[in-house]
Amino acid sequence: WMLAYQQSAVCNKGIGEEESDQLLLARLDTGFGCVMTQVIMAAMLVTTAAVTSEGGGPAQRIGTVQDLFVVFVQVMGGEFAARLLLTFAMIGACMVAAIVQTLCAAWTLEQAL
Repeated sequence: WMLAYQQSAVCNKGIGEEESDQLLLARLDTGFGCVMTQVIMAAMLVTTAAVTSEGGGPAQRIGTVQDLFVVFVQVMGGEFAARLLLTFAMIGACMVAAIVQTLCAAWTLEQAL
């Protein structure tokens, strides 16, 4: 979705080969955003896997937000910090989902017209 959005933004701004400096900045912005999202996702996966499989036994299953909260408490070292981080993580995820849904609907409508 990020690449499709960036492509639409570049087209809407009318950035072409003659504005190579702006095109380079748009490409760097997209590349940096893609790399950062993947680094954060990988860090979360590795941290969660490490915490849930402590002790060498079978990993505990994470099926609810409460299960995830237990993992965050172990990682953050306290309930307040875990609750704060999980709150911001959920708000951020909801904001991204809302943006993606809105952009996908707008992009589809634009393409249909």
